[in-house]
Amino acid sequence: MKERVNLAMLIKDIIEKYSGILSATSPTARLDVEIILCHILGWDRIKLMINYGQDLDGEQLSIFKAMIAKRVDQMPIAYIINKKEFMGLDFYVDERVLIPRPDTELLVEDLVESLADIEDKGQVGPEINVLDMCTGSGAIILSGASQWKDRKGLRKDNDKKINFIGVDVSRPALEVASKNRDSFGLDRGQSNRIRLIWSVRCL
Repeated sequence: MKERVNLAMLIKDIIEKYSGILSATSPTARLDVEIILCHILGWDRIKLMINYGQDLDGEQLSIFKAMIAKRVDQMPIAYIINKKEFMGLDFYVDERVLIPRPDTELLVEDLVESLADIEDKGQVGPEINVLDMCTGSGAIILSGASQWKDRKGLRKDNDKKINFIGVDVSRPALEVASKNRDSFGLDRGQSNRIRLIWSVRCL
């Protein structure tokens, strides 16, 4: 009977070894390794740090190595773990869409403030349409809808309907946006509607 081989590896040893491997292609090698480990284990970085003495089993280590290989090939972390935090929401992302940029959060903040200002000044009728062209993952329009939904709950005098509309020529991109809309509970049936529209390219 063959002796069973232990394929487990301590977390601290994984971080040390693979940070060195990644350092040739990534300026954030250690952070990359820790993010991938957190994704596999379902932990945050604090929990990871206080559990350096624990190990990954053989299956987890195999998944980790496959993800690290993608990072060595310079695939962005967000595509590897299929997640990017934006405006406090964890967006699903893959290679069908661009990765949301942190500085774009300012645009969402301006959008929500503008909607509140428009309402306060009574500048429009009972319905407002917010249009996001080339919506991609839906980061802007869905974050805006989520932020407005939270804000609306604090405004008892709000009687306007806000339509948040994301448009894209790419059906695969809209599939990602739809996945995000569903995961955030922003369905089409609520009073502040979220619509995703496929736009045929005009030649």
